[in-house]
Amino acid sequence: MGHAMNWAKTLWLAVLASLAAPAAAQIATPHVAIHVAIHLAPLSQAPASGEDTPLAIAIDPGAGWHIYWQNPGDSGYAPRFDWQLPKGVTITAPQHPAPTRMELGGIVMNVHTGPTVLLAGLRVPAGMAPGTKLAITGTADLLVCSQSSCVPQSLALSLPLTVGYGRADPAASHLIAEASRRLPMPLAEAVPFYVREGAAHIDLSGIAGASGALSLFPAAADGGALGVVHRDGDALVAPLGTLHPGKGFDAVLVAGGAALGRCIWWRARRWLRVSLGAGLAGCWRWAGRCWAVWC
Repeated sequence: MGHAMNWAKTLWLAVLASLAAPAAAQIATPHVAIHVAIHLAPLSQAPASGEDTPLAIAIDPGAGWHIYWQNPGDSGYAPRFDWQLPKGVTITAPQHPAPTRMELGGIVMNVHTGPTVLLAGLRVPAGMAPGTKLAITGTADLLVCSQSSCVPQSLALSLPLTVGYGRADPAASHLIAEASRRLPMPLAEAVPFYVREGAAHIDLSGIAGASGALSLFPAAADGGALGVVHRDGDALVAPLGTLHPGKGFDAVLVAGGAALGRCIWWRARRWLRVSLGAGLAGCWRWAGRCWAVWC
């Protein structure tokens, strides 16, 4: 039986645009530790009640140092945030851009090097009167590493805001727009794969521009790290290691070829069929507002 008969599982695609480093936004005095600095940059310093406000968490580990992705791989841990919030105010778990693969002494890690912006959502409950002061504090716990050492860091965070009407801060708006282009966007395409001899064989024939250097990262927090991927015709072969995908798994595929130059994130869905065209252009939306156009 040919491989075409064995495409028993499918993957739900989404796309991330532009991986260029984000521009710095001087939003507030950064929270600085020995090897890392963090800026908190809400879209508005006067968030409106009853609405979601994007919150950029800009992290700079310093030259030669790195922090960890949502799935750190074989070692490390992702940034952790413990917020102390006014009653009714919430902050969502942050979303990460795509990582890079780092291997040291046989240990494979999924990391962020250089300035990195995570995106969360800040929500002020409906009914809060304009002018109400919001004292938002918290702690960020990070593991900051170089190729020779790791330093756990704990930073106290503070973000004083005042309830208002949601007027956007230009610098924060630019930072959030740039960061949003690195987040998953739906491509509306089913991509099949099968597992053979401990490796996932993923059909790339329907992905225009999936060329050049490719990397694959399991997205689950405990997904571990895959082996080095390689092409076999129209298939991407990814050694699974300890990952057991079953009917599917979440992953991030980074395509470094000039034709694509972007990341692809997919979520596994069995026998999902949706039109491809709708995912090729659009905008990133937060609470119904289009903050950043992508293509």
